[in-house]
Parts: sequence; structure tokens; C-alpha cells
Amino acid sequence: MSDVKRKTCRAKTVGGKECKNLAKEGTEYCWLHSLSRTENARWWEDSRIQALIIILAVVGVLATIYYGKTGATKEGQASIETKQDTNLQATLDTKAEMTSLKKLVKKQMGILDDENSVTWSNSYPLGYVLLTLTTNKEVIPFKETFTKNPIDWSTCSFSVIKNIIWVTLPDMTLSNGDKYLGIIIGVGRRYPYC
Repeated sequence: MSDVKRKTCRAKTVGGKECKNLAKEGTEYCWLHSLSRTENARWWEDSRIQALIIILAVVGVLATIYYGKTGATKEGQASIETKQDTNLQATLDTKAEMTSLKKLVKKQMGILDDENSVTWSNSYPLGYVLLTLTTNKEVIPFKETFTKNPIDWSTCSFSVIKNIIWVTLPDMTLSNGDKYLGIIIGVGRRYPYC
């Protein structure tokens, strides 16, 4: 038998009395009360860390079971690839439609210009521009009759607020040095519910 006298546990019971169990060797608490000790406990004996490890283990097992049943499959991957191909084809079709629409609009504007160019040239001796606005908020110029002062169309834009189309005209610098920057005009929409 050992000559070392073992102490009793320092913890209190739920009823508030001192615990009568003997303390574990090297500690001041019995086996039962040392499980919940957090002060002066080694990290693997800390009950908070033990609880966290148990919770993480349970979550890991549940996640593995769930994603094992619903995770990626060859069929699911094929379905995703099919959707991507469909979206890509729809995008290409839309671009092709927009290109053909732009060609059609330019053709119609050409007919309009052919019919009215003499009248417009007389009415607007400094020049005129035929342009169209698309639903993608693009400004597509067709014909410029300005020869001395070319226009930079990259600064042109438009927006629609209520039934008014607000057009920001392109910045221009005339040959005499006059600058026209940030001019905005509003035009009533002809067909407000289109």
C-alpha cells in the first residue's frame, strides 16, 4: 500500500454537500467531478472542448449521410452541363437575333434616309444624325452628315423614366472650338406601354 494519503474531492454535490469520493491522483477532484472542470484542466479534459468535439463529430456524420445521398452524381453533372449548353445556345441565339435586328433597323433607316435626305439636308444645313435606341439601352447611329465635326458615340446613353426617354447626347467639339458636353434631352415616348 502507498504511504500517500489521498484527499477527498473538493467539489460540492447538487444538494450543496461536500463530495465524499476520493480525488483522482494528481488532481483535487474525483472522476465524476473532474469531467466538468474547466479551470486548471488539460485541454483534453476540458468539458467544453469535449462537448465541441462531440457536436462537430455528430454534424460531420449527419453531413456525410445527407450529402452522400444527395451529392453530385453523373446524372446531376450531366443535367448541369445540359443547362449550361442550353443557356449558351440561348445567348448565342439572342446575339444572332440582335445582329439581324440591327441589320433590319439599319435597312429601315436607310429607306427612311433615302426618302427624306433632301428635305432633311435643307432643314438642317449643319447636318443630322439618324439613330435608334434598343431595349438593351444601346444607341446605334446610322448616318452622320457632319463632315467637319465627327461625333464620339461612346459618351451617348439613354434612360427611360416614366414615359420620357432621356438621351445624353455625345460630347462634341466643333471646328471653332465650341464644346458641347453632357447635354441631356427628354422626348415623350410614342408608345408608352411597349
